[in-house]
Amino acid sequence: MDHRPYDRGVSSISNARPPTARTATARTATARTAAARSAGWQDVRARLHARGLRWTPQRRALVDVLAASRGHVTGAELVERCRAVDPSTTPSTVYRTLDVLEELGLVRHAHGADGREEYHVLPGAEHGHLHCARCGAAWELGAD
Repeated sequence: MDHRPYDRGVSSISNARPPTARTATARTATARTAAARSAGWQDVRARLHARGLRWTPQRRALVDVLAASRGHVTGAELVERCRAVDPSTTPSTVYRTLDVLEELGLVRHAHGADGREEYHVLPGAEHGHLHCARCGAAWELGAD
C-alpha cells in the first residue's frame, strides 16, 4: 500500500497538494457565509407576521427561492422561479413581499444598466456596479 501523505486517489502526485492556510481560510469563510445566509432567513416568517402579513404558500415559495439565490436576480426571474414551485404565485404577491423584505434588510433593489429592477439577495456592504456598454458584462465594485 502506498502511503503518500497527500494522495487522495489522484493519478498524478503533482496534482495532489497539501491543504494550505489559504484553502482552510476560504473554507471557513464559505462556511460562515452559508451560516449567515441561513440565519438571515431563519426568522423571516415571524418578521413578516409582525408586519401583518400572513405566511402563505406563495410567500414561503418566494423566501425559499431567495434563500437559494446568490447575488442579483430580477423581479421577473423571481416570479418565474416562484411559479415553478407554486403555479398560483402572482407577481403582485412577489413584489409586495419584496418591498417588505427590503425594509427588513433581506434584499435590496437597484436598477441595472438597461433599467431592469434587480434585487440583491442578503446584501452585505454597500457596493456599486460597472456595466460594459459594448459586451453587456457587469462587475461589482466595493465601496472602498
